[in-house]
Amino acid sequence: MRIDIDSIGYRPEFMPQKPSGEVNELNNRGENVRGRIIDVNQNIVLIQTSTGKQFSATTTVPMENFVGQEMSFALMVGLDGELLLKPEIDEKNQKTLVDLKIEDMLNKLGKQITPDNKELIKQMMKASMPINKEQFEEIKELNFAMNLLKSDEFAVNMENGDNEKNLNELLKELQTRKDFGLTNKSETAVLNKETDLKDILLLKNLGLKVNVNNLKSLYDVLNKANVKQDDIIGMNNLINDKEFSRNLRSELENITNIQVEQKDENNFVKTTNVLLENAEKLSFKEMENLNKAFKNIEFKDFSENILTDTIKESVKNPKLQKEIKSDEITEMLKNIEKGLIKKIQQDGKYNKSDLQVEYEKAKEEIKDIISIFSSQSDTAKAIEKQVLPKLDLLMNMAEKYNYNVIPFKVGENYENVLQYYMKKGKKNLKKQDEINVGLSIDTMNYGNVKAMVNYDKKDSLKLDFYTQDKNVKNLFDNNISKLKDILKTIGFSNININVRVNENKSHKLINDVLFDDKNLKSFEMWI
Repeated sequence: MRIDIDSIGYRPEFMPQKPSGEVNELNNRGENVRGRIIDVNQNIVLIQTSTGKQFSATTTVPMENFVGQEMSFALMVGLDGELLLKPEIDEKNQKTLVDLKIEDMLNKLGKQITPDNKELIKQMMKASMPINKEQFEEIKELNFAMNLLKSDEFAVNMENGDNEKNLNELLKELQTRKDFGLTNKSETAVLNKETDLKDILLLKNLGLKVNVNNLKSLYDVLNKANVKQDDIIGMNNLINDKEFSRNLRSELENITNIQVEQKDENNFVKTTNVLLENAEKLSFKEMENLNKAFKNIEFKDFSENILTDTIKESVKNPKLQKEIKSDEITEMLKNIEKGLIKKIQQDGKYNKSDLQVEYEKAKEEIKDIISIFSSQSDTAKAIEKQVLPKLDLLMNMAEKYNYNVIPFKVGENYENVLQYYMKKGKKNLKKQDEINVGLSIDTMNYGNVKAMVNYDKKDSLKLDFYTQDKNVKNLFDNNISKLKDILKTIGFSNININVRVNENKSHKLINDVLFDDKNLKSFEMWI
């Protein structure tokens, strides 16, 4: 029989109460708890140990489906200092528990229990996204729009501004255009076929709009981060694009011409003012000659009303007080891209700032370049569309998840990309603070290697390496003792190293950061 987590216990006499002294006694001895589950009321469980003693305590997950079973519990410390029991549930029972929890959520949201709805809730839980009716409905609609927009049915050409529209809004507009025969066929669908629900959840968690621009930027960044390409923000692709270069030269020439005209007009006005101020000093013959000269000049109204937008902007923008050539703009863009690439020294000596990626600075520098052009500039639009969304994405990811993508060089020729993240355990959830670090890199000779590092205050270090094939794994295994000796020299006494072959070749480090299965088991999701 299944009891919902909000129901009362099996026996009326078993009421929720504070954990008994037996649990505190076990904690003081540093032991785990093992016993048979006698009864449950919400998240309070009654346990009987092998000695016959019974005690009640708060559990991290609902236990109504495990009454009568014998189980082990790990002791944890809650946010306000109370002791909690974390059940050690096997994989089969864990899956059952998660499925029941998801069904309970759907019932409370008033939604049907379907495979699609269950998967949606499951992915939201894994992404640590708050689940309520409004959030669920929004994600469901975005997921529906995404699946249609990456199908062949929507292989259509986009219009200006479509890439910035929310997916739901874009789908409605494209469907209306299709109904009236106003769309043109394209060779590819609106969205890449590899786009999935996880991408939507990531953008939502980052506080970014779920549109085509951001989804494509996310795809580009994460895929380039998994190969040896240092142009993470796509700057080189933009600079080398022939249409971009052509627009850049043309627009800068127009701006230069306007500046020259403006300069000539200003000089003419100044000259005229000087002549009028000194008219009384001129002879009759000199005035007569001036009148003849003025008859051949076409006077213009230099009032503020008829100045073009470009002229107005050039007056305000100090960068336009001198002629700027396309090569200079190109060099500025290249320097911004170079600033995001770090140089890894062979001697391994670094300052704290050596691996710090200054996305905010790069964004400000790009905005300065954009300000040179008018609001209708194709050059400015290309930079805003192809580069800025990637910078915003990387900036938000580094801030919210402490996840970083660092293009780097070793020496002059070898280019690569390092991904890493760092998570610090919540102080009150475990007895010891711990730091978790994930690293991923495509090596020159051994394919992709991932390392998951766990460190706590007891100088205990756990290293899990993931290689792409058995040969590389064997190489690591043969050198584990050397690695342990090196780690001991820098202060680690308790070292545990494991090497595994990563069967999933397409698995990305970002998945370990954002979509961790452990989130399904964490007690924050249940209490």
